[in-house]
Amino acid sequence: MSNCHSIPSRVLPLLAFAALLTGCVSTAPHDQLTVFGAGESRAKSAVPAYRLRSYGTWGAGMLTSGKADMIFDGLYYHRLASGKTAPLTASETLSEGWATRFRPDSIEALPANFDLPALLARLNKAVPDGAMPCAFRIVGEFAELAIASPAGNAIARNAPGALYGYRCPWRDGKPRVELWFLSSDRSAGGRVTGFKLVQGSLAIDLCPSLLTLNTATSRSQENLK
Repeated sequence: MSNCHSIPSRVLPLLAFAALLTGCVSTAPHDQLTVFGAGESRAKSAVPAYRLRSYGTWGAGMLTSGKADMIFDGLYYHRLASGKTAPLTASETLSEGWATRFRPDSIEALPANFDLPALLARLNKAVPDGAMPCAFRIVGEFAELAIASPAGNAIARNAPGALYGYRCPWRDGKPRVELWFLSSDRSAGGRVTGFKLVQGSLAIDLCPSLLTLNTATSRSQENLK
């Protein structure tokens, strides 16, 4: 899949920001999406958050404490609560998470007012095979973002930054879709439940290799430690 359209000049500095975030060296192969712990008992799932670096240049997840989320941006780990970031302590663990070594197969400019339903429709068109996992990135200026957090929901407005996410087949037969945002100054972010774009670009990375890890098993725990 190859598709490239003209990117607005105001978005180019944000693309440079996204390139910086994905500049970390990872041992994970390209074209692989790693998802672990989703749907498991939090008491049985406790993975050191710093292990996300081994599985990609971008990742996110829910902390075992249940009081906050986290994002790994390729350089730093951020603790997320109520839409605000803070440094993540070395002892923090995840109950579930995901990571990918992002390398886009296509990049295209997006129209104003592009939102979550438009994104889902675009993914269905660009990757019509629902069994094909994919990761995606939207870089731009967001008029509005709805951010969900264990510590409370928040609305971010007029926020430049990058939104990363993935779509993959899941146990119930329906696609699992997650979206996470980090502002360009790394001061705000979190799990996104809705957004509206001012302007930006969409990059899609096909991930034919889907690695799902059941962290409740001893073997998976050893692989993640």
